[in-house]
Amino acid sequence: MMRDVVAQGMADSGGTRWFDLKDSQTGDIRRVFLWVPPGEAPADGWPALWLLDGNAVIGTAVDVMRAQAFWPTGTNLGWGVLIAVGYPTDAAYDSFRRSWDLGPPPGQSYPPFAADGPRVRTGGGAEMARFLLEDVRGFLAGQVALDPARQSLFGHSFGGLFALWLMFTRPDAFANWIAASPAITWEDSFLLQHLDRFDAGSHPAAGASFSGGNGRAMRWHRFRPADPKLPRGARKRPGPAPSPPRRRWRRPCRRAGLRPGSKSIPTRRICRCCRWR
Repeated sequence: MMRDVVAQGMADSGGTRWFDLKDSQTGDIRRVFLWVPPGEAPADGWPALWLLDGNAVIGTAVDVMRAQAFWPTGTNLGWGVLIAVGYPTDAAYDSFRRSWDLGPPPGQSYPPFAADGPRVRTGGGAEMARFLLEDVRGFLAGQVALDPARQSLFGHSFGGLFALWLMFTRPDAFANWIAASPAITWEDSFLLQHLDRFDAGSHPAAGASFSGGNGRAMRWHRFRPADPKLPRGARKRPGPAPSPPRRRWRRPCRRAGLRPGSKSIPTRRICRCCRWR
């Protein structure tokens, strides 16, 4: 698989390595960031957190891991491998390629980002999924020992949309799914069609975590600052109370078999979008 690596180097992130990996089907090149904890790998291999928009998030992820994983009893965070997928650029994002890669099919066409640029297309999510699950995993098999049963995927915004779409279509691909402010209303909320076909009962071991940002997050929360049912230890935030929760934001959680504001230890299924944090 090293024959598909066209360049490699060290990132300025606590010993992170990067590899520019060629897509086995399209020839497109994406950058794979890899950070491995110190010490020997566990007998079953390292747990791993995969991150989309790798250029933008790898530095923060490595800093969090290095700062907290050495004391797991206090931080509830243990050592694990970080795998972030992005593009061969020094910028945080490649918006044009990101639109295609993280946009689930069928996708649409949009005006260019710049006046003389190409039209922006979405819908390449299946191509990206194959690259992650076949090309990158095949490459990593020769780089680090990973536990196949303890791998999680994180995505934010468009990345969160991709993560949820992949969870609904390939729930066996990862053990846990983390979608931060997922763009679930993108392209007429087509994601809900996948949700309607998703059978959570067939995959009881899958864990899912959702979060939102700004006003959207407040509408998702089940508990408001003035609510007497605030969980123990929750702090009231200053300022006016947010508008009441909107049912349409809570329905996806219920329909996916996740209980708002609750956590089921045996199944590790959790819905944080409706819980005060």
